Amino acid sequence: MAAVKSKYTTILPGIRLLSDSRTKILFLTGVFIVCMCSLMLQIMETRLLSVIAWYYMAFFAISMAMFGMTAGSLIVYFKSQLFTRERLHEHLAWIAVALAISVVLSRRSE
Repeated sequence: MAAVKSKYTTILPGIRLLSDSRTKILFLTGVFIVCMCSLMLQIMETRLLSVIAWYYMAFFAISMAMFGMTAGSLIVYFKSQLFTRERLHEHLAWIAVALAISVVLSRRSE
């Protein structure tokens, strides 16, 4: 009798993931959506800031956004033991939630 290959991979009791190719596509789609949303927010806030305040304040906002992205990248690079391949989905989930909360809080303060 031939073994039936399951489309799920069990990583812990009760936790199953889809096969590698589908998981990779879903993960990369999630990364794309989070990056697209953060870039759209930065563009929108830069345009609003250049209209409301002086235009050179927009350049300051862009610089601060680039600094924040660089700081996050450096944390991931130097603390690579915290960002293992097995926990990519967990990290993507809490980063997406943190982005959503920070967008709401930044819009509320205006």
